[in-house]
Amino acid sequence: MLAVVLVPGLVDPDGVGGLITALGSLALFGVGLAACCVAYLTAAQRSRSEEVTVQSAFLLAGSAPIRVRRDLYGALAAQVVLAVTAAGVRPFTPVAFGVLAPMWGLGAMAMWGARYGSFPPRRPRPVPRAAGPHGSEVTESTTERQRPDRVTEEAMLEEATVTEVIDSSPQRCWDLAADFVNYPAWADDIKEAEVVARDDDDRPVEVTFRAAAMGRSTTYTLAYDYSGAPERLSWQLVKGDITRRLDGWYEFQPLDGRPDQTEVTYHLEVELVVPLPGFVKRRAEGRIMHTALAELKAHAEG
Repeated sequence: MLAVVLVPGLVDPDGVGGLITALGSLALFGVGLAACCVAYLTAAQRSRSEEVTVQSAFLLAGSAPIRVRRDLYGALAAQVVLAVTAAGVRPFTPVAFGVLAPMWGLGAMAMWGARYGSFPPRRPRPVPRAAGPHGSEVTESTTERQRPDRVTEEAMLEEATVTEVIDSSPQRCWDLAADFVNYPAWADDIKEAEVVARDDDDRPVEVTFRAAAMGRSTTYTLAYDYSGAPERLSWQLVKGDITRRLDGWYEFQPLDGRPDQTEVTYHLEVELVVPLPGFVKRRAEGRIMHTALAELKAHAEG
């Protein structure tokens, strides 16, 4: 099909032939781009129960038989060769639009991978671990490990617990974590924080945040619970534009004999409105954890 689109432009690059080639190339590019978008959504849906990556879904790495990979890679390579050759023969003419047409081949490859690719079952993801004092490894407590009654929710709900030792007093760590209005000053992804409601002790009980997430801006409102203060600060999502759940807690424990050191544990449960591939969710979760502990640690120790 690409050869049929390119021939008119090669014969009559500055006339009707060139226009046909340009329009045909743009059409193939559009079809390929649409196919990639559909493939992305299909892969996102399958990633709820299967381990789907960009390489396996879009490039067929390990997800397609050799014959299928050979045929689709061969078709894409042929399109690239034809498009580049035609553009080289008729440079600075509408034929150059032909270099966009191989998107059609890439879209076909992505569609095959997302729909028919073979992916391994999704395995329970280990909870991130952080180094504790003296280099020892600290993991989540037994009560926070994945419980049998949560297995059916695994495809929808992401949970993680991390622990970090901060060279600062528990009170200072608490004060920084509860000072929501000043989050934008030290948390890179938090752009704005506005207190919506306060309790009788003038503590913020509802806070609306605007944050950077996955290349876009997101807004969410959290309700805070001070019943465990000053050892524990917990919250629940009130509303969010891309999240159904964004619940969690901080826990601040002094280290024995070290009043200026605090063991901080952070737990988070996230459920997104739109399903995303596992690799995208893991990257977003990593950014949240980085803000929650690494940036808090840097600010508290600074």
